[in-house]
Amino acid sequence: VGVLGIGVARLVAAPPQLRLGLAAAVAACCVFVAGAAVDWIWELAVLPATFLVLAAICIAGGRGESPSAAPRPASTWHTSRDRLARAALAMVSLAALAVAAIPLAGTTALKDSQAEAREGDLESALAEARLAADIQPYAATPRLQEAVLLERRGDLDAASAAAREATESESTNWRTWLILSRLEAERDNAEAAVAAYREAAALNPRFLPE
Repeated sequence: VGVLGIGVARLVAAPPQLRLGLAAAVAACCVFVAGAAVDWIWELAVLPATFLVLAAICIAGGRGESPSAAPRPASTWHTSRDRLARAALAMVSLAALAVAAIPLAGTTALKDSQAEAREGDLESALAEARLAADIQPYAATPRLQEAVLLERRGDLDAASAAAREATESESTNWRTWLILSRLEAERDNAEAAVAAYREAAALNPRFLPE
């Protein structure tokens, strides 16, 4: 929203010879934002990278003076305002990096857990799954990974508890309920297994018949 708003403001204030390029950049950014709102195009690295280049044009485009314009001395107010704006942008960028680093670290730990499970090292795989859960306590996938590993180790009570935590993290994810149903069935807890399966079937009626 900020990029598009600033882009439109730059477009309106830009000299005529720059408006066509700015209009193209703003329009392309609008297309990306609209597409990313309904599809996974932001996962294709080249598309968000291109968006960032176009966003830079939207934000900085049209700021230069025309060659015929006389230079104007910068006031102390404008200089201070520009410095504050740049400092604020730097802080927001650092915060965005931190936000992106959290799911990246969780995904890395989860993939390490899966790789170690394929190699048969259940203890290391379980440690990595729990690390992923600590990094992303709101995500269900690390808890599901932990539940499956505990199931392979034969600790069905702990596996069921981990799967139930996954259903609490993502209550609308039918897969969490289906795995919980299987674990409860393995624990001979028929009532809980049927209840979990019905929850999964309600969330995904096309593939899970009652």
